[in-house]
Amino acid sequence: MDVRKIPCYPTGHHFPLLCLLLLCSFLLYPPQFSSTSSHLNGSSPLLCRREEELALLQFKSSFTIDTADGFFPGICSMSDQLPYEKTASWVEGTSGCCSWDGVTCDPSTGHVVGLDLSCGLLVGTLGTNSSLFSLTHLQSLNLAFNNFSASTITPQFSRLQQLKYLNLSRTDFVGVVPSEAIARLSQLESLDLSLSHVLDQLELPNLEMVIGNLTRLRVLKLDGVSINSTFPRSIFNLSSLSSLSLWGCNLFGEFPVEILNLPHLQALSLRDNSGLHANFSLLPSWSSSLEVLDFSSCVFSGVLPLSVGESMSLRRIDITGCNFYGSIPSWVWNITEMILMSRNHFVGELPSSVNTSKLSYLTYLDLSDNQLSGAIPSWLFTLPSLNTLSLKDNHFVGELLSSMNTSKLSYLIGLDLSDNQLSGAIPSWLFTLPSLNTLSLDQNQFTGSLSEFTTTNTSTGKDSLVWLDLSHNSLTGTLEKIPWNNMQGLHLDFNMFEGQVPILPPYTTYFTAANNRFSGYLPSTLCVLEELHELDLSNNSLVGVIPPCFGNLTSKNLGVLNLRSNSIVGIIPPIFGQCSGLSILSLSGNRALPSLKVLVLRSNNLYGSLGSSNETAVFSQLQILDLSNNSFNGVLPHDLIQSLKAMITVAADKEDTDYLRSSYDLLDYFFSVVQTVKGFSRNLDKVTDTLTIIDVSSNRLEGGIPESLGDLASLRWLNLSHNNFNGSIPPSLGNLKLIESLDLSSNELAGQIPPGLRNLDFLELFNVSYNQLVGSIPQGNQFNSFENGSYLGNPGLCGFPLSKKCKKDEAFDLPPPPTGGSGDDYIDPHEWEIVMMGYGFGLAVGLVIGFLLYPPRFCSSSSHLNGSSPLLCRREEELALLQFQSSFTIDTTDGARP
Repeated sequence: MDVRKIPCYPTGHHFPLLCLLLLCSFLLYPPQFSSTSSHLNGSSPLLCRREEELALLQFKSSFTIDTADGFFPGICSMSDQLPYEKTASWVEGTSGCCSWDGVTCDPSTGHVVGLDLSCGLLVGTLGTNSSLFSLTHLQSLNLAFNNFSASTITPQFSRLQQLKYLNLSRTDFVGVVPSEAIARLSQLESLDLSLSHVLDQLELPNLEMVIGNLTRLRVLKLDGVSINSTFPRSIFNLSSLSSLSLWGCNLFGEFPVEILNLPHLQALSLRDNSGLHANFSLLPSWSSSLEVLDFSSCVFSGVLPLSVGESMSLRRIDITGCNFYGSIPSWVWNITEMILMSRNHFVGELPSSVNTSKLSYLTYLDLSDNQLSGAIPSWLFTLPSLNTLSLKDNHFVGELLSSMNTSKLSYLIGLDLSDNQLSGAIPSWLFTLPSLNTLSLDQNQFTGSLSEFTTTNTSTGKDSLVWLDLSHNSLTGTLEKIPWNNMQGLHLDFNMFEGQVPILPPYTTYFTAANNRFSGYLPSTLCVLEELHELDLSNNSLVGVIPPCFGNLTSKNLGVLNLRSNSIVGIIPPIFGQCSGLSILSLSGNRALPSLKVLVLRSNNLYGSLGSSNETAVFSQLQILDLSNNSFNGVLPHDLIQSLKAMITVAADKEDTDYLRSSYDLLDYFFSVVQTVKGFSRNLDKVTDTLTIIDVSSNRLEGGIPESLGDLASLRWLNLSHNNFNGSIPPSLGNLKLIESLDLSSNELAGQIPPGLRNLDFLELFNVSYNQLVGSIPQGNQFNSFENGSYLGNPGLCGFPLSKKCKKDEAFDLPPPPTGGSGDDYIDPHEWEIVMMGYGFGLAVGLVIGFLLYPPRFCSSSSHLNGSSPLLCRREEELALLQFQSSFTIDTTDGARP
């Protein structure tokens, strides 16, 4: 530039000096231009404002960059972005801030008007003094998917008056959103404060006021922000609104269904607002502009409108977990991408045919947990883009098609037809789907053999299938080898398979085949399954001993081993003491298993002494110990009982009931138990995680019942029946304040029933029959509810409910002793007998004298004296009174009693 061409017109005495100063300033601080295309092609370059560049550099310096593979890759995947350091190009002295990554400048003024640092790996706090708020010309600000370390949203955002787009989603902001500050951004057209993983950490208590000022809003997303109010009706004033997402906002009350008729509304999400309710029967139709509708887990009801207009644009609908009912309207089969309508009350049959050309891009179809009926139409298996199909838990009947062109289902990954009434043979084409990953056919009525799918030469051994559930059917035949090479989960429970246990693929993680007819020995091929986490072969006809190579199963992955109710014999292999990750075990040694929660050896032919362990914490997490129906002998070791730390500590009360389970890889194994009381057994398919059980019934255990059982304060069920225990019942059992079932029957116990047992307020089942007990049965509290059967076979017992009376028992229940049963205030039951004799005798004399002095007025009543009919005396009551009189003598001497 030729400086001689700069005009300096004299306007005053000092003007030449002013021109000189301007020239020096121009030479010392030339304007910085960006290397934009406008500069490269010869047009005027963008001017970068020095003060804004410095503000951006200061903003950069206030944060650190997280380059570790932690928080950002997962969270940024929600936006289909790859996280990277966007501020890496922000270097002073380069081509200028307008060329920096994420920065947009106004081409005419050079002001920074756009800033996009989403997924920029920023970590730090965004405070009130941040230089960001000096960029007052910003029109678009996107800071999404960064980590602002639980800082609050500052009111300084109100300085950015020209903002039209503001995205602070998934940034780990907490606290209360400054409603007034956001409301001052009157130019906003898009506002996104959504959260990702922690709900209710951000609050917006006055959404109504915010929306009232932001009348230009087209997009409003507040997912996971706690609004905690009724649905804001000011949303009806947003005439340009196209997208509204308020899932998980704690909204409650009536939802105005008329909002679906907003003329420009394209996407509406209200999912996970369980306090929000509405009746859609009042809405005959909705706007044809709607493309996405998500009402899942809202309390919405009614029937869906029969028509939504001829120009319907709906691509996705999710009404999972609502209360819609009636038949599915025909317009649903015009939705193009996703149909999720599970857990409602839809009835009727699916149409036998539809225009599948409109469904050519449908990827998800979920109609599970409804009341749909009829046959499954064949067109469902012709949708070329279908990824997941779930029809489980309905009333579909009939047989599946025996043949199908599987090339039309080349993208199908998950198929769930479980819990219906489907019958017939399982068609082989299901096992040839090229991409099928998960197949669930359980809880149906399928029959026939699967032998054709288990030979090595079959074409059904596709590598894609990893999860197969065929449980609870009526399938038969033998299974020699499972051909799916990458199978991880195989469930065959409750069928009629027989023969040897099949050879499993090398990556098997879950194999459950309980309640079948498998026979023979436990195969050594199971020993090589290093990834095995759950093995359940209970209730079959397996025989022999446990192979020594089962020690290979004691890797860190093994969590569940259930072999109960077979005919396994021999001693328990000590190698199981190495199972450090085991949480549920149905065959185990008496060694240290710190993570074990369930130990079941029930109904085998195991024998030997339980012994005493030298380990300091043998079963510290154990909640269920079931050794019943075996041939164990010896004593019940005191050390074993003392190691049951989880039974000694009483768990705190919880609001929500949970079930005892073993979790692995996001999957749960719910454990079931068998309870035996008075010779009758019942199956509990799920047990709460507070249930604690010791069942050693039907063995050959002997010696005394350990006093230390009284230390197990959280014990709920105790069954020591059908053994050879002798001695007396330990009074310490009265300390089991949570006990619900106590069975000591069929032993050789002697002595009295401890009176302290009457203080067990939760005791529902009590059985001491067929022992050698003597004395009076405790009375009061729960003991008043037990019947004769609880005490049979003890000829020395007396008192209620038995017909045999105790000595000096005058038919009055003995009062219970004070809580604790010991101490200075404790009164022995025999002392109560002496006291009650005195009171009983005096009371009896008083009743008889009263009877003689004031006889029943059969004839001397007023009704008789005035000539009316006499009162009728009940014959049985008269005889009872006479019998009562005859049981006493009258003391007429002038002795001590008067």
